[in-house]
Amino acid sequence: MSETQSSNPPAFTSNGGAHSLAEPAAEEHLPSYQVSQTASPISTTVAHANLNALSTGHQSTLADSSGKNKWLSLTVTTRPRKPQSLPQYWEGDIIKGQVELDLREGKTENAKRLSISVIGGTTLVGQPESIFLNDAQTLWTPSPTSPKLQGKQTWPFEITLPKQVDVKGSKYNLPPTFTVRGSPMHVDYKLVVQVKRGFFKSNAELMTTFGYLVSTVAEPPSTLRQTAYREGSAVLGPEVDPEGWKILEPVKTTGSLFGQSGTVEIEVTLAISKPLTYALGSPVPLRLTLKSTNTTALDLLATPKSIRLEIVRSMITGPDAASNDTASLKSENVASENEGFAFWWDTPRTTDSGPPRDPNERVLWGELEIPLTLKPTFSFHQFSLRYSLILQPLTATGWHTASYSKQKKLKPLLSEWVTIVSKPTPGMPKARSDAPPGYDRTQQTNFLKSVGVRGGSGFCVASR
Repeated sequence: MSETQSSNPPAFTSNGGAHSLAEPAAEEHLPSYQVSQTASPISTTVAHANLNALSTGHQSTLADSSGKNKWLSLTVTTRPRKPQSLPQYWEGDIIKGQVELDLREGKTENAKRLSISVIGGTTLVGQPESIFLNDAQTLWTPSPTSPKLQGKQTWPFEITLPKQVDVKGSKYNLPPTFTVRGSPMHVDYKLVVQVKRGFFKSNAELMTTFGYLVSTVAEPPSTLRQTAYREGSAVLGPEVDPEGWKILEPVKTTGSLFGQSGTVEIEVTLAISKPLTYALGSPVPLRLTLKSTNTTALDLLATPKSIRLEIVRSMITGPDAASNDTASLKSENVASENEGFAFWWDTPRTTDSGPPRDPNERVLWGELEIPLTLKPTFSFHQFSLRYSLILQPLTATGWHTASYSKQKKLKPLLSEWVTIVSKPTPGMPKARSDAPPGYDRTQQTNFLKSVGVRGGSGFCVASR
């Protein structure tokens, strides 16, 4: 093996804002925590001119105990969102907004401080939240001219999120929001307006959560790959464009055909598009080569339905979460989930010059589309989100893998860590699908789902 065992990713084995607060003292007639949130365009012209602009107003309000009088509100500008959606910010955005107090005539609030805070925290299932960011701004304190909060007042604010935070002496980039159902770890951000009262009185708080997205960029593809995308020509293979591919070391799999005696050996070689950083929504070119002296086995297995390559999301917790040494990872610290399948075609390729195809060899081309719904790769204190491409054992009616047993799941044939980023390389031609015209990629995906390949969790190191 040219690849060291320690660099292998966890191999995936398929199995077929309300915030509760105490109510203030009754004599103050101020609210239990009743929040309403709305989003509305601030400027239709701006929104249509630049869909990435912070052009939508999002408001959260706090009502009194009757639920009718909204006495405290928080308004922020965010990127265009659906009315029911929470605010969302990209790395580098400045959170701008205002806090408004609107007390009915004759009502006052004997407060010590009015502040707004941006709070970021991680929560591991079964443990309390761990705060890694708590940046507070004081908007009001008592003064001789303003000893109490009263009437209608407004305080504008701006908050710049830091690029990095310090956690137990180590610097980490600010992680993105991560709240996937079933995940052992969550990353949340929230804005909290606090009216701090004196001793023996409950504070009033108004909170809204918001989404934070990191801005990561893909590495540029090879020069020949760029040319192919720019000209609309076919993607060249690794023989012609070695800079555009990573060829994993071949692995051998053995089995038998139709219950016959004797062992058939097949050599499997997977080539993956390089560099191994892929933007959301982009296609990943693939090539799979099968070699064997048994041409019957080749014809049986060298079909799109026999090949299952998956992109797997791994959520890793614990002190070794950012380590590439999979030998140090414990299975209970890794939760993996299938996030998509590659699709394949056996259309002959004519773009690569060379000798006639070896009769003991079959070549299939494939593509994996990176789902737009994925969260980009990131690493934080005792938590990382990573992705890998996993090639599962070949399957076909009549083929029986030698190591198969009903009690033991088969290990993947090959696996490789990849990095998912939020944006393609600036200034590069747009990556496009290289599938044959009219090819129905959904047919393979539907087939895989029909046979029970829906994801799950597990951990093992792929053998090579």
